[in-house]
Amino acid sequence: MPNLIIFEEKEVLALGLNKEKRPNAEKVKNYFFDDELETLNCLQTIEHSFSTAEISVLYPGCGTDILTPLLYLERITPRIEQITLHFVDISDTFAMLKTILHEVGVSFADVEGGIQFYWQDMLVRLLFYQQNIARFLANCPEYHIYFEKCFRIMKDRMPEYESVIYEKLVTSGLVISDSGFLDVGLERISVDLRLSAYNEMMVGRKK
Repeated sequence: MPNLIIFEEKEVLALGLNKEKRPNAEKVKNYFFDDELETLNCLQTIEHSFSTAEISVLYPGCGTDILTPLLYLERITPRIEQITLHFVDISDTFAMLKTILHEVGVSFADVEGGIQFYWQDMLVRLLFYQQNIARFLANCPEYHIYFEKCFRIMKDRMPEYESVIYEKLVTSGLVISDSGFLDVGLERISVDLRLSAYNEMMVGRKK
């Protein structure tokens, strides 16, 4: 496992959907530091049922991190069949996200607004938005999962941020965050707090 991770954007061709092209576990590890891998080993099954087979996920400030949310999503049981990922960032990291998928052995197809691929047995559509999260939230539809990592400084600049996130979350939706969301009324699901660098990991269900 590396202690130096180099992100090198490449021109990657869309080779189409291929359910048999599963991510290479060893190559996935190359995109995490040793301490991150040790932390991810604490990730256990998250038992939660959705009322629909297709769910949507919002990830603000995603940067180049496409792997962490996918690793969390594959731990949710019963297994989710179809996922739409809404990745939002002020920097254009879309090409790098495609590069990472290619490097770990995942084939993808171009679709309107993004790409589509299989991760394990889940059909995933990734839509990327290069914009400020506040602007995105003003017009975004409801979502089933809110995923957050290393976004504390940004959301601290918006005092009502967590309340807005909660309001946009569907009933019985999930918040998966490495900080905050203690006072918005979520029903907390027990997880290892070491999953958060702040030791305050939150997985919570909207009642």
